[in-house]
This record gives sequence, structure tokens and C-alpha cells, in this order.
Amino acid sequence: MADKTESIIEEVLHLPRESRALLAEKLLESLDHEETFVVSPEWMDEIRKRCREIDAGMVTLSSSEAVFEELDKNLGGSIPESGAGCFVDPRQSVAIISL
Repeated sequence: MADKTESIIEEVLHLPRESRALLAEKLLESLDHEETFVVSPEWMDEIRKRCREIDAGMVTLSSSEAVFEELDKNLGGSIPESGAGCFVDPRQSVAIISL
């Protein structure tokens, strides 16, 4: 089994970037949920748009820790440590939803 997996990995790594990204997306989707769920066409369009922006280097990705640290600094410590809530910084048009 390990030989087959290694062979597949070697083959996949030679695919074009877009094909590898699609394959990674499908593999991750297969792990995320046991149950089937429907993603609306609008959300799929948004997901694809964001992926294109990331691939094109149009956006900068930040860890959630860095985002919350920056928000906490900008909002003067008003973000709770845990729990659900929505925090908006109107000066930067940023909204963070914590579940």
C-alpha cells in the first residue's frame, strides 16, 4: 500500500499547479465532513475567487493568532479570550466572527 501511495504522490507532484490545487481541494473536502452538505453556487464562486487571489499573490495571508492580536491591539483589548461573538473595526472595514 505504501508503494502505491508513494507512486501516486510522485505522479501528482509532476502535475501543473492548478491541477495539484484542485486535487488538494478535493482531498481536503473528502476529509472535512462525514455528511454530505451543499455549498451554494455563490459560495463556490467566492471560494474560487479567493483561491485565485491567493495564487496570484493579490492578498496576504495571516494566521488567526496574528489577526486577533492585531485586532486586540487596535480595539484596546475588547476581544474576549473565548466564546462566540462578532467584532468589527470600522476604521479598517474588518469583521471577525468567532464561534
